[in-house]
Amino acid sequence: MPLKGFGLPKKNRLKGKKRIDRLFLEGDSLKVKQLKAVYLRAPEQAEFCVGVSSPKKLMPKAVHRNRVRRLLREHFRLMRPEWTEQQWAGMQLMWIFLGKRLPKHEEIEAPMRTIIEQILKNNETS
Repeated sequence: MPLKGFGLPKKNRLKGKKRIDRLFLEGDSLKVKQLKAVYLRAPEQAEFCVGVSSPKKLMPKAVHRNRVRRLLREHFRLMRPEWTEQQWAGMQLMWIFLGKRLPKHEEIEAPMRTIIEQILKNNETS
């Protein structure tokens, strides 16, 4: 039986073609090693939204893409409490894994932490 309350709530999932298109058109991006993040601060939105992706072209097997997406969501979920809700308010974020093989935990954790710190630093200055 799955554990309740440990996942990403529905209100924090990035969904909808309009929102995702706007994120890619107007958002900024950062890339560290095999991990890319596209982000946009949307002040009209109170909650943060997160999406994850693993391109079929780079990783043809669905089982591997699903595993990567689960790893990305889990690492983000574990790191999020380190920063305040105020820092995340209105943030739309899409994680994209650009590797061709299944990553180890360390290969996701370090780049994700670096990207998050850069995003939060960029938002403090602007």
